[in-house]
Amino acid sequence: MDKSYGSNHTYTLLDDQDALAQHQKPQTMWQSLRSFFLKGSHKYEHRLLCGAPLVLLACLGYAYYFGLVTMRWTVLETSYMFAISVTTVGYGLPTESDLDDLDSLQKWSLVGYSFAMVILAGCVLAAIVAAVHEAAENEFDAHHHDEEQHRAGRSRAVEAGRRRAIFLRQRVRRQLLEILILAFVGVFAISFLEEWGFADSSIWVAETVTSLGFGEIQAESTGGMVFTIVYSLVATLLFARVIGVISAYPGLELENASLSEACAKLGFAHDKGPRPAMDEDVIAALFPTQAPLARGDVALRVLLELGRVEKADVLDAYEVFDRLSGGMKELNSEAAVRAARGLGSSEV
Repeated sequence: MDKSYGSNHTYTLLDDQDALAQHQKPQTMWQSLRSFFLKGSHKYEHRLLCGAPLVLLACLGYAYYFGLVTMRWTVLETSYMFAISVTTVGYGLPTESDLDDLDSLQKWSLVGYSFAMVILAGCVLAAIVAAVHEAAENEFDAHHHDEEQHRAGRSRAVEAGRRRAIFLRQRVRRQLLEILILAFVGVFAISFLEEWGFADSSIWVAETVTSLGFGEIQAESTGGMVFTIVYSLVATLLFARVIGVISAYPGLELENASLSEACAKLGFAHDKGPRPAMDEDVIAALFPTQAPLARGDVALRVLLELGRVEKADVLDAYEVFDRLSGGMKELNSEAAVRAARGLGSSEV
């Protein structure tokens, strides 16, 4: 495949080994979260670095004030209530506490506590899902995809989309296996700590992993409550990872279907069968005037037609070129750097 473009075929498309591709991108959920907080825009990174921990500390402070002072629970009971609330498991109030025994202040405090924990849980889960999406995308992009496997007459973009869908399905299967292992560990651990039967332990694990928490079965021993704190947090984290990947899959399949249909109008074949005829109306739209277009111009119009590039992105790119070129039709590296330096000094 000829990757050259521009006047006299001066430039080539960036290869995988290009220096620009060597920037390390986050490929795990933890790396994505760290990148989100430490490598944000200069305008907002300080707000994220300071704001997120402050919100978390405020919620923790309120949770322990509510438990220790308002409800007069122990530290273990307060931690237990925090864990089952922030994971939205919500088995119910710990120990002998009952709503009928609470005074008016305690009931209203419980209302505020519930809203605070749900808001905190929503923020945490949203960050996890976003981090999972980014990590999955970067991990897929980091894999080497051999172009020699490309089949003539097929769209490379469609093939890449299908490889991405297969990658997500494999990732979902791997993470579901992790949850299955976690479920077995939970069943045996809680049955040992609370001396429950296999059925009761399985119900408790199902309620905890799925964060349903009906409340009929909950730990009462010290060991069981400590295990519930750790297990509910870990289970919710793993379940959120699965939801994060699954939520990206339907949109990807719809995008692949739409892209495949658009590519068929440009003469790209589906998985089986010969190339279809090009849609004359679509081709005519690529050449709005009788003026001849260079290869790069046609490629750009095709990308716009396929929805792979937004018009606003193209206009921004044009603006960058116009500012650097000063009206010239072509621009080399030396002239671009000199123009950028001149624009920088004049705008200070």
